[in-house]
Amino acid sequence: MPLKQDPMYASGVGVRLAVVRSSSGSDARENMSSLLGRPVEDLAADLVRLGHQVTLLDVRRPVAPGTRAEGPSFEAHDRIARDRLVAGEPHAVRVVRCSSGRDLAATLDAADVDVALAVDRGSAEQLERASPDLALSWVWAPMPDDLRSSSGQASRWVPRHASRFVLGSRPDIDLLERAGVGREKCDVVSWQLSMPARALRLVVDVAERATEVLTSSGGGSAGVADVIRAVAVLPEMRLTVAVDEASLADRHTISRWVRLASGLRAADRVRFVQVRSGAAVRALVRSADLVVSVPHGRPELSLIAAAMWAGTPVVVSDVDGVRELVDSGTGGLVLPSGPPRRLARVLRVVGQDVPARSTWAAAAQRKAQEGLDSERAAVEMSIALQAACSTARSVGTVSLAGGQLHGVGAVLATDPRPSRPAAQRGASLMPRLGRTLL
Repeated sequence: MPLKQDPMYASGVGVRLAVVRSSSGSDARENMSSLLGRPVEDLAADLVRLGHQVTLLDVRRPVAPGTRAEGPSFEAHDRIARDRLVAGEPHAVRVVRCSSGRDLAATLDAADVDVALAVDRGSAEQLERASPDLALSWVWAPMPDDLRSSSGQASRWVPRHASRFVLGSRPDIDLLERAGVGREKCDVVSWQLSMPARALRLVVDVAERATEVLTSSGGGSAGVADVIRAVAVLPEMRLTVAVDEASLADRHTISRWVRLASGLRAADRVRFVQVRSGAAVRALVRSADLVVSVPHGRPELSLIAAAMWAGTPVVVSDVDGVRELVDSGTGGLVLPSGPPRRLARVLRVVGQDVPARSTWAAAAQRKAQEGLDSERAAVEMSIALQAACSTARSVGTVSLAGGQLHGVGAVLATDPRPSRPAAQRGASLMPRLGRTLL
């Protein structure tokens, strides 16, 4: 059923949401998803425009006396949040700080919210510890890195007190199910991969021969090594490896990659570029002729989504979640795991096939525009928030058929407090949602 025909579409008014994130820097980035994922400030601004009241809550873990806290300061987070919200409605978003997990429950109670949404592992850990003292339900919307180790295996840590899980892809549900989480508690909203459709570059410019290849350190040591070995036997190609500047674990790995390229006599055609922002990664994606991602474990969904938006053809390995983004043969090429020499043969053929690369790029952009539009993702999240909170107030729980709401992420909230009159919570979302979807 189309979203604008869904009975939940005009079922209520905005909810009071606390978006909780960790400010400690303890969640070291191991993948480009942290750089390329949609900022939570942008999601907050989208939800505000749809009529919700949003509180951004930064939680910093306790720091031992005499040690320096890692990561951006609270003041830096405040400045970043407010800068991003200027184009939206900054007066409608509160930025609240919590210095430790011990007063998290009290902070949330004082914020007067219906439900909390944890957007990283650090905030989920804090909410898990505070769960016995919480008077509201909370939801975890993990980054892909939070669910998988570098080998692609499910993370050993899963919060047991989270009411629901809003995940980026269907294979993530399988990972959590193996960790003991019921499928009925999981829903899919790819908000972290989304971008404003109006930012889509509609003109696809494909080079006559693909010579510039891009991969990233998020592909893991073995995956990047495979790409280096493949490009080494293709003298017409040059390789750029984007390396997350904040990922300290990459230093020794990069040294091994450099030695590998030198040993294959390809050092002059392989470069390593440290990146510190999503904009820097996207600039590399736009300048590449091909984006290649062949990890042996954890997928690089954010890098693939960035390539789709940019109209840069992709060659990727068949790991969890990839086929939800890439339609092999029409929107890119999905390869089973195999030796680097096979990857080299594929890159040589693809690099010379202009019609195929043009078709893939155009199809990938259309799919991104239709399925990864940030405004639509916000509407889907909005519908889920309304349905969960309004049902929780009337019956004390939420029951959605099969745990799904048309593939939309849902939030479970049991609010022991009386709801405010509709007049105090803003007008119906119908006019705003209508303008978004029509």
